[in-house]
Amino acid sequence: MMIFVCLSFVGCVKKNAGVEHIKNGFEPEEGTVNVQIQKKKNIPGLPSMNTQSTMGIYNNMIYYALDKQTTYEIVFENLEGSFEKTILINKGKGPGEIIQMLALVVNDKQIYAADVVMQRVNVYDINGNYLNEYDLTNIGDMPVTTTVMNDKLYMTCMLKKKIIKIDLNTMALEKTIEYEEKKEIEVGGEVIAGGIRVDEVENQLVYVFMDYPIQFEIYNTDLVLKKIVTKKSRKKKNLVWGMSGNIVGDMAAMSFYAGKGYYYVPTGYHISGTQEPFVEKKPQIHVFDKTTGQYKYDLVCEQLGKVKGGLSIIGEIDNTLIFHLLDTKDNFSGLVFAKNPIKSI
Repeated sequence: MMIFVCLSFVGCVKKNAGVEHIKNGFEPEEGTVNVQIQKKKNIPGLPSMNTQSTMGIYNNMIYYALDKQTTYEIVFENLEGSFEKTILINKGKGPGEIIQMLALVVNDKQIYAADVVMQRVNVYDINGNYLNEYDLTNIGDMPVTTTVMNDKLYMTCMLKKKIIKIDLNTMALEKTIEYEEKKEIEVGGEVIAGGIRVDEVENQLVYVFMDYPIQFEIYNTDLVLKKIVTKKSRKKKNLVWGMSGNIVGDMAAMSFYAGKGYYYVPTGYHISGTQEPFVEKKPQIHVFDKTTGQYKYDLVCEQLGKVKGGLSIIGEIDNTLIFHLLDTKDNFSGLVFAKNPIKSI
């Protein structure tokens, strides 16, 4: 990574070899904005691991996976909370079955579900009928997050591959970006991985790091790096999560959302060790201007107060932001709906 020095940390920009670097300071330029909650919905049965990556928005519906005893249920509901449909996927090792779902993406064509145990991504039609799979055992890696754009599947992995690109028509691997340092991970060990999301408005991809300082990278659809945006952080210590199943680290960062004018980057699953409980604190959503990369706002929700967990952003429907809230103090894991205050500023 290129290291550079600037006299000011507000919107500091440097270009090198076609890559634009934007370095921001501690505080947002326009200050903190309070978010008013419209409603909350606790959802029993959500996966305990990487929950926000098994949720999303499709055709103005919210979808999420429920971890049942013998199946995964993919539930679709509208903004009013009415159920539209449910798709069942059997648990198991057979074709189309899943042992542990770690990521889920739904688009107009298909459903894509990543199984971290079987090291594969299953592909289903929009009604849940099994079609195909991509096997990651050939490259010796495990999936973390997935996203789809223009019949290409993009995925972040745990061990060797930072990002991979797969052609969904041929199920062939097109391109990979390696981690700078390879990871030798055993069960019960620690992993630092990032999340990848689509910016459909700009037809590009965003990779978000899960450690400090807060940083995300903008790639074109050919996985060419175009921009790096960082926010100066007071904590430099990496946040990690354990493969043994404990939810620890800053998983919220992987729920990055690309809106029409801004990038929304959550933070808030803070701990200081893999066996320690969540730190009670107020979660925040950092908001960056998409054009300039400048750190503009912090979104906070005074109604929530301090939580033991975090607030992940799922997306937006009709100016309503949809979040996943995990608060172990109140035994809450579910959806939070709030009007987007940025649109009225």
